[in-house]
Amino acid sequence: PVNDPPSATATSTTLTIAEDGELRLNGHLRVADIDDELITVTMSAVRGSINVNSDLLGGGVLIGGANNSPSIAVRATVSLLNSIIEGSVYVPDTNFNGVDKVTISVVDSVVNSPTIVFLNLLITAVNDPPTLSAPTAVLVDSNKNTIINGVTVDDVDVVETWSGLLEVKISIEDEIGGGSLSISNPQKSLLSQFISGGDDNKST
Repeated sequence: PVNDPPSATATSTTLTIAEDGELRLNGHLRVADIDDELITVTMSAVRGSINVNSDLLGGGVLIGGANNSPSIAVRATVSLLNSIIEGSVYVPDTNFNGVDKVTISVVDSVVNSPTIVFLNLLITAVNDPPTLSAPTAVLVDSNKNTIINGVTVDDVDVVETWSGLLEVKISIEDEIGGGSLSISNPQKSLLSQFISGGDDNKST
């Protein structure tokens, strides 16, 4: 008998996933081997990880990589490998959006050159809200300037805005009166393009 190399098929159209979402591979990737022998399947991604149902891995042999990582290689029967693929999930890297692909490589014990197919993916951007951290309370002395440390803002999507900048408003609730705010920052001239002082310097 002549050995026939195993084969693999993948959905030809580009699949779309939302940023920080996931894609189940069920119905999108499949392997076959007419000789019905043990074969090795490697699934890998560039900007994401492959999560495999760990209960199914027990019936095969982990050859390389690791579960919940960018690459995993398993040797098993065709039927088990297809079950593993159907139960697998692609998860893009946190906050990543753009183009990625899942590569599946299949090889048997005789043929040295693997059969390789690609599942093309488009991860669409999702806006993440900015984050803010600040002290819950600050002790101040009357008629003295007090520096408030520990106030930080961040936004992983700020480069996706039209200006690449954040608008931040800082204000005080002063029931007695007399308090004021000022900003000391090397880039204050940059901030002033988008932030202006409020009434009586109680916000900035």
